Parts: sequence; C-alpha cells; structure tokens
Amino acid sequence: MTTWRLYRYRNRDGSSKDWAVRTNPGGSITTRWGKTADRLPGVSTRNGVRQFDIEKKKQAKGYVFVAEVDIDSEGKVFFAGHVMPEPPLPAMGALYWQIECRADPDTGLALASEIRRLLDVMQALTENRANPEQTWPGWQQLLDLSLNAESFVQSG
Repeated sequence: MTTWRLYRYRNRDGSSKDWAVRTNPGGSITTRWGKTADRLPGVSTRNGVRQFDIEKKKQAKGYVFVAEVDIDSEGKVFFAGHVMPEPPLPAMGALYWQIECRADPDTGLALASEIRRLLDVMQALTENRANPEQTWPGWQQLLDLSLNAESFVQSG
C-alpha cells in the first residue's frame, strides 16, 4: 500500500465525496475518487502535472484535507498506520471526544449540518431501544455552538 492525501467535499444535503492523490516514483500523479466510503473506485494516472497544483485546484473547488491514508490496489482506504482489525472490535460502552473549532462561518454551518445528520441517524438507530439515559444532553449545545461565528471548544 502507498500513502495518499485524502480530501473531502461536503454537499449541502450532508452527503460527501472523497478524492485522493499521490505522486508516483516516476513523477506521474495518480488520483482516486468516489462517494465517501471505505473504497474509492475511480482511478486515473497522468503526467505533466504537479501534486501541489492539482491539490490547490481541488481546494479551490471546496475540497478539504482530511488525512494521509493508505489505499490498496483495489481502492480500499485505511487511515495511515491503522491496520483494520479482523474481526471488528466489540462495541464499547462509551466514547469521549473533544472538538476545538476555529473555523470560518461556512465551515461552522457544514459542521452543524453534519451534527444534525448524525443526530437523525442516532435517533433512527435508538427509536426502538428503551435507554433514554444514554442520550447525551449536550448535542443541542454543540449544534448551537457550531452555528455561531465564534471559535469554541466542546467535549462529551
């Protein structure tokens, strides 16, 4: 596997698409693309373009750098240095996270949109469960903070 630079474009409806790029040993550039998923099926290799230039063009279109990742020959994406477990790890009882947001207002709106989408997904997953005490009450506060034009730090 080789290391790629992964970028993501978020649509206003909450969906997203990914694009990854790498420079090959001979100087050619290979890109992969597709809907955000664990595999990027599209692939193209070309000469006569610099990785820096092509990344700047994608950023100008609204793509945001996500991370350096490994992608195998079939297009399967792995975060760099992360070996996918076989079988999957068992579910944990809790998750702790922290968000430090110093973004422009448009990025804040994109974050709010993603939070709203995730809340809808969580609600759909838990509708038939009787564990309301596991619902974190800070989601609305996080949503409100992301809609403001100010920087914030939030954890949960």
